[in-house]
Amino acid sequence: MSSSHRGERFDVDVLSQAEVARLIETFNKRLFNGARNRAMVAVMYRAGLRVSELCDLRPSHLDLQVGLVRVQNGKGGKRRVSGIDTATAAYVQDWLQRRDAGSNWLFHTRTGQRVDPRHMRAMLKRYARRARIDKRVHPHGLRHTHACELAREGVPVNVIQKQLGHSNVAVTSTYLNHIAADEVVQTMQQRDWTAA
Repeated sequence: MSSSHRGERFDVDVLSQAEVARLIETFNKRLFNGARNRAMVAVMYRAGLRVSELCDLRPSHLDLQVGLVRVQNGKGGKRRVSGIDTATAAYVQDWLQRRDAGSNWLFHTRTGQRVDPRHMRAMLKRYARRARIDKRVHPHGLRHTHACELAREGVPVNVIQKQLGHSNVAVTSTYLNHIAADEVVQTMQQRDWTAA
């Protein structure tokens, strides 16, 4: 199938924490799909997972007590461990009370099947509109958002690299270039200069 966008490169829109919060709040946690989608978005965002890594998770890949996510089949077949915070673990715990214990997948459909990454892409677009987010919202954008947040918090680049499962720091650095433009402008605005 041909795409009119083949070969094009899109800028990745980094979301603010407020925008991510609005996105997550659009899911109705009392509904099966809402609780699942809310937990999926939280894990993808806060663990910096690729959408395929998220969809491949099984219940045994998480240790919510420790805040640990085991990625068994990352890019290039690599394994890694990523971390999540207690708030994200709480979203997952809420979903675990609704999920079908007979399914092999952590995040599954009503029939127990693995959630398709295409569903995640379409779902994020739909819910971003509901949350009135004007930026392009997609799984890889959440991964970039996570990396930029860690950098702003002063997390060393080698730790960000391990969290994201990048093969080298240069790849991680391209993710972090997104924060450069905003910070350059803000820094320059704060400089003091008086013309003679």
